[in-house]
Amino acid sequence: MRSDETVTMVAEEDDKICGFSASTKFCKGFNSRLIKNNLFAFGMFALKLLVTSPKSLIRLVNNLTKKSDSVKDDEEYAELYSIGVSKSAQGKGIGKRLLTYSEKIMKENGVNRISLTTDFYNNESAIRFYHSVGYETFYEFVTYPNRKMYRLIKIL
Repeated sequence: MRSDETVTMVAEEDDKICGFSASTKFCKGFNSRLIKNNLFAFGMFALKLLVTSPKSLIRLVNNLTKKSDSVKDDEEYAELYSIGVSKSAQGKGIGKRLLTYSEKIMKENGVNRISLTTDFYNNESAIRFYHSVGYETFYEFVTYPNRKMYRLIKIL
């Protein structure tokens, strides 16, 4: 949230948080810059994970990159890292407004492409949603340990 490379939003309804989104304006190298700029905090977190959940640390490290082996991906785009809406607020257009406003801010900052990743299996409604707002499937890939994903991309 403190990075000038990110766009983070929260949606509220009746003074309660009901949704959020987190994006970066520059996907290429973002994770490395984030870790480097927050080395102590990440080091402490990694140490805690090493003691409490070593498998989680392995998964985190192995999933720092999300690329296909068969498609050239230069990562020259913004990336929506996470978006969520509480169950009680779903179906009200909150996710679409968060996404649309994030894209607007990105475009105002000179971004012309934005990407996101989402699960391949049992995720039809999310995939339909992203396709309905202009995202196209860029490629499929597998993350550690064996999670099949889509990378979607949209021209702004």
